[in-house]
Amino acid sequence: MDPADLIDHNVVAALPDVAKILETKFHGESAWAKATRIKVLHKDGREEDFFMKVSVGHHGREALKGEFESTSAIYSITPHFCPKPIAWGTFAGDLTSHFYICKFYDFTKGVPEPRSFCEKLARLHSSHTSPNGMFGFHCVTYNGNLPQDNSWSERWEAFFANGLRHILKIREERAGPNTELDGLLSPLFDRVIPRLLRPLESDGRKILPSLVHGDLWYGNAGIVDESTDEGIVYDPASFWAHNEYELGNWRPERNKFTRRYFQAYHSHIPKSEPQEDYDDRNALYSFNAVKLALELGYRHIDGAHAYGNEKEIGEAIKESGIPRAQTWHEPADVERALDESLKNLQLDYVDLYLMHFPHAYKAGENNKTIRHPSGSGKPMIDYDLSRRYPETWQAMEKLVATGKVHSIGLSNFNILKTKRILEIAKIIPAVIQVEIHPYLPQHELHLFAAEHGILVMAHQPLGGRPVPLVRGHPDKPFPTEDQKVCLSWAVQRGIPVVPKSVSEAHMKQNLQLRRLPDDIFLIVDQLSLDRGPIRFLDPRRHIGFDIFDEERDQPVDDSAP
Repeated sequence: MDPADLIDHNVVAALPDVAKILETKFHGESAWAKATRIKVLHKDGREEDFFMKVSVGHHGREALKGEFESTSAIYSITPHFCPKPIAWGTFAGDLTSHFYICKFYDFTKGVPEPRSFCEKLARLHSSHTSPNGMFGFHCVTYNGNLPQDNSWSERWEAFFANGLRHILKIREERAGPNTELDGLLSPLFDRVIPRLLRPLESDGRKILPSLVHGDLWYGNAGIVDESTDEGIVYDPASFWAHNEYELGNWRPERNKFTRRYFQAYHSHIPKSEPQEDYDDRNALYSFNAVKLALELGYRHIDGAHAYGNEKEIGEAIKESGIPRAQTWHEPADVERALDESLKNLQLDYVDLYLMHFPHAYKAGENNKTIRHPSGSGKPMIDYDLSRRYPETWQAMEKLVATGKVHSIGLSNFNILKTKRILEIAKIIPAVIQVEIHPYLPQHELHLFAAEHGILVMAHQPLGGRPVPLVRGHPDKPFPTEDQKVCLSWAVQRGIPVVPKSVSEAHMKQNLQLRRLPDDIFLIVDQLSLDRGPIRFLDPRRHIGFDIFDEERDQPVDDSAP
């Protein structure tokens, strides 16, 4: 079949100066769009590749129109910072299907080099050429599948608040009303937003509208030159905004735009005045619809059959009055243990179900662990089952369809063992819960998980022994005995924490986190480099092999016992 026969007439007509369609190739899909790579022969004999995104329905049409208009606006200011937009339109043969076409790039894996990338971003933001001098955009643009209200406004505070109210309205339409969330909105709109944004445009201060990408995270930036790591941006949701709005997406460490990017960016554009509000503004800009849907307080309760705390957790959930959809739980076995856990917890389902360890003990009467006959107290290991831990994952996948489990994940897995799960997984783990604290930062695992869309969660974020965890350099006294420093450091990296506590006072303290200054954060972040990693939860002596070995999958690669 001629490749041209696979392309709609309106698409062919939109491609510039094309003599022949040489090839079409599927290039991926998301929940709301599919992508195709189109190779063409131009009339002058040149071959060129184009990228085409296809979506359906009204929102699909408006989203692709918004992407074309956003990319066109960026391209008009910084043509080497985004793909050249070609066209958007509707299929001639299917009026419900729509397309967007731009230049194709074969990206190299990774994030762009900070200095060049931020120089181009700063150049984009420095072009204060809003068509009417106001904040907004001439059409709707979509952040993911969320349509943004880009109605023009003369003041940034008003535009930001209006856009946020619009997103919250969509959230309520899609997820229903939430009285607890509603209770937080009045302080947000009446006090927080005016306090942080009004000073930008008062007391003689003024900010000029900058064109922003609007959804700039590492997934919307690509390397186009492997030798220099030169990068471009794509899939924008643009509007004219306060330039610092762009950096809100960089705040979570999982988005991979580290402090080097902030520093490189601000070497071109200084922080807006008043600078003392900068960090709080950045936190406000980092809000999105998902974050705004979360209430203050604990909603993740860590339990396991082996902990012996399930009945107590169940009673606490029941007495608390917290709706069931807002609590999380972690049991440690497959369906039979899950049913027992649900009974103990007095629940119909759990939100998150984890494989507690990648090894297995021999089970005795009432599913209790068989201890070694020598009297040492050590458990008897089921080596065969420990080598077949991917089968446990496959059993867990089946539970999702039963409705007893909403999400599944891993606990105490390293990169090597997680890769083995990914090789057979039909469902990608939602979470990997591991020991993380300043002496065991798990940077490599955190990066690996982010690349695969897995959320890393920290257990034992304060360490596993009753000793001060973070002491700093002996020549440079550093007041980090406070447990809030360790928790703040983890949360600042975008890592949820599960601190163990039975004290009400400690529970309250654990909620009182603060953002660490960059220099303090860096000291805490590099403690393991000076002292070497310390793993408090290390079962090697207990079970006889190293489950965290990144070279050999123990005991899978061992022939005995």
